[in-house]
Amino acid sequence: TIASSWNDNNDPCQKVNPAGYWKTPSTADLKSLGTPVVGTLNGVSGLYFQNKKIFLPYCGTRQGATQTLQATSVAYYWTRDASGSSATYLYCYSPTVLFLTAVDRSYGLNIRCVRIKN
Repeated sequence: TIASSWNDNNDPCQKVNPAGYWKTPSTADLKSLGTPVVGTLNGVSGLYFQNKKIFLPYCGTRQGATQTLQATSVAYYWTRDASGSSATYLYCYSPTVLFLTAVDRSYGLNIRCVRIKN
């Protein structure tokens, strides 16, 4: 059963060492990244944000209903913003096509943990 809203106790990023310093980003966190620039890091294609301070690699996904794995040149990253069986995610396939939208949480998307500001 999928919980109807986000629960910090189940946040996988809370388990990153040191524990308690990391979280799954919110929609607002991802919006604050600004406009990306396409690039590569160590031979991996993806998107740079904030003057190359943050890199999000292009990565695949697992489709919800079919469980089909897709390797792709698109960035898919979950946010912590959930409602019912859907949650918001970052979808980006070029610097000009970047948006946050909702999809069923049965999809297997990626998580990029962010450090909690102290």
